[in-house]
Amino acid sequence: MGLRFDAAARVAVPLADGTLATARDAAYAYACHAKSDDTRRAYRAGVRASCAWCETHALPCLPTGSANIVAFLAAERGQGVGVSPLPSAAPPSATYTFIADLPVPTAEAPRR
Repeated sequence: MGLRFDAAARVAVPLADGTLATARDAAYAYACHAKSDDTRRAYRAGVRASCAWCETHALPCLPTGSANIVAFLAAERGQGVGVSPLPSAAPPSATYTFIADLPVPTAEAPRR
């Protein structure tokens, strides 16, 4: 899984040609490039931990639901993980899900 984070950092930004498709591809590339090496390393660790937890509970790692992410965070806190690292545990799943082109579980639902 960590390889996807690294591969995403190498996604080329397309040359602007005025089309919507190219603008969307550029937005995706910029989002992939927005994470530093240290952040990607931390995200890989977070994804590994959450996927291992999902596996022990027979849950899909990706895509997963926001309820599973919250349950994982609660389980981590119950195991003594400090409060400050917990907020950093959810973004890896959301980022990896985005990179994998799957629905992002922590994204706000569209409003009508």
